[in-house]
Amino acid sequence: MLSSILPSPGVNANVQAGAENTQQIVGSQTRTGDQAQVADQANRVMGTQIINEEVPPWVWILMIMGWLLPSPQEIYNGIINLFTLIFGKKK
Repeated sequence: MLSSILPSPGVNANVQAGAENTQQIVGSQTRTGDQAQVADQANRVMGTQIINEEVPPWVWILMIMGWLLPSPQEIYNGIINLFTLIFGKKK
C-alpha cells in the first residue's frame, strides 16, 4: 500500500538497434553525400524496409463517415416509415 504512494525509481533504458543509430545530446548529425550513399547501400544490403505509417486523409474521412452515417438497418426502417407516412396504413 505504501509503495503505491511513494514514487518508484524509473528505468532509463537507452536501447539502440541498427548499425547507423547514434544518440546525441548536443549537436546535429549530418551526412555528406558519400556517407549517405554508403548508408543507402547498407540499407539495401541488409534488406531494411522503410514503412510510411501516415494515414491518408481520405481514410480518416471514410472512418468518420462510417461512424456518423446510419446503419443499413436504420436506413431500411427509415424507408419503411417514409412509405407508411406517404401511403398510410391500409385497414
